[in-house]
Amino acid sequence: MARTFWKILPTALAVLALCGDAEPPPQGRAFHFAGGRMKSQVKLGENYSVSFWLWNALPPDARAVTGYAFSRGTDGDKLAAGEHLGIGGTYKPEAQGRLILFNGNAADQLLTGKTKLALKAWHHVVLVREGAKVRVHLDGKPVPDLEGELPVVIKSDDVFIGGRSDNLFNWEGKLDEVALFDRALPAGEVSQLYQASTMTPPSTVLAPEFPPLSPEEGLKSIRVPDGFKVELVACEPNVIDPVAIDWDLAGRLWVVEMADYPSGMDNKEKPGGRVRVLEDADGDGRYEKSTLFADGLNFPTGLLTWRDGVIVTAAPDVLFLKDTDGDGKADSTEKLLSGLNEGNQQLRANGLRWGLDNRVYCAAGGHHGGHGANTVLHSYRDRAGVDAAGNEKWGLDVKIAPYGNTCCLTTT
Repeated sequence: MARTFWKILPTALAVLALCGDAEPPPQGRAFHFAGGRMKSQVKLGENYSVSFWLWNALPPDARAVTGYAFSRGTDGDKLAAGEHLGIGGTYKPEAQGRLILFNGNAADQLLTGKTKLALKAWHHVVLVREGAKVRVHLDGKPVPDLEGELPVVIKSDDVFIGGRSDNLFNWEGKLDEVALFDRALPAGEVSQLYQASTMTPPSTVLAPEFPPLSPEEGLKSIRVPDGFKVELVACEPNVIDPVAIDWDLAGRLWVVEMADYPSGMDNKEKPGGRVRVLEDADGDGRYEKSTLFADGLNFPTGLLTWRDGVIVTAAPDVLFLKDTDGDGKADSTEKLLSGLNEGNQQLRANGLRWGLDNRVYCAAGGHHGGHGANTVLHSYRDRAGVDAAGNEKWGLDVKIAPYGNTCCLTTT
C-alpha cells in the first residue's frame, strides 16, 4: 500500500496523512487550487512512486508553463533544484499541453510526454523513479507517456502539491488522491490503480467551452435595457487585441493593441504591442479603414491623443509618438517619462485621462500595500524626477502636465 496518502478536503482545507496499510478513502469532491500550494515533508530514497489525480483548468497557451502539480526541492530555492512534474506551456512548443518533468534551472533538463491532456478533465498520473531513471504513466497505461534519465539533486525532504518548490507556475485546477510509495511501482500495479477508479480516459479533442462568435453573432448576444441599443463599429481584422482607446479631434479612434501579452511575440518577452488608427471614411458609423500607426511597443496599456501625436504607456516608459511626414505612421518617438514598474502586465501603468485640474492622470496598479513604493520616475523634458518613497498605497499614481518643453510630474 501507499507509504503516505493525502486526501485533500475542500471543507477543511487540510491534508490528512495516512500511513501504513490504511486503505485510501473513496474519491470525493476535490479542492481547487488557484495559485496556492500545499507543503509537507516526506523522506524518500532513490526509488519511489507518486500517484495522483489532476484536473487542469488553464489553457496550455496561457503562460510559459501551464502549471506544476507535484514538486520536490528546497522551499524557496531560486534555482529550483529538484524534481517538478506538471504540464508544459508556451515556453517549449513541443511540450505545450503535455506532461513535463523538470530538474531545475541549473541542470535545465526537461522530459516531455507524448499525449496532450484534456482541458478540465480528470487524468491519473503516476511518477516512478528508480535512481536516475524515471517514467510517468498516464491514465493507467502500462506504456509510459514519458520516460528517460533525469538525475536530481535534492537536499530537502520538502514535498509540494499544487506548485513548484520556488513557488513558480503554481497549479490552476484540482488535485486529489495523492499517494507516495517508497518503492518503484511496476506497470501492472499502475494499471490496477487506475482500473480501481472505474474511470475511462477523457477525450483529448474537446470542443471549446465557449466557441468564438462572429461579430454579428456577438452583437446579437448583448442584452441592454429598453431604449438602448448597441452598434458594431469595429471588429477583426481591422482591430485585434485592444486594451485601450481614445478619440482625436478628427473623430478617429486610436487603439492600443497588446499583441505581445502574456509572454512576448517569441514567448521570451519580445515586444510586439501596437497602436492602430481607425477611420470612418464614408460616414456610415463603421470604422472600415485601419492604419498601423506604431508597433514593437513593450506591452502597451494606455494611450491619450495629444496635439499632433499620441501619448502611450509602455512600462517602464511613457512615450510620445507622432507622424512628422504625413504618411499615417509614427516616425518620431520621444520618451517623456521612465521608471514605471514592469512585472505583471495587468498591473502596469495605464489610464491617461484628463482631470478637472487640466492634468493627465496615470494609474499604476498593485496587488499589495506598498507595491511600487521604491519607484523613481524621471522626466526627460524638465530633467526632473519624482520618487514614491514612503508610499503605502496600492501602486503609484501620477499626474502629468505635458505642456511646452516641460513634462511636470506629481505623485497622487
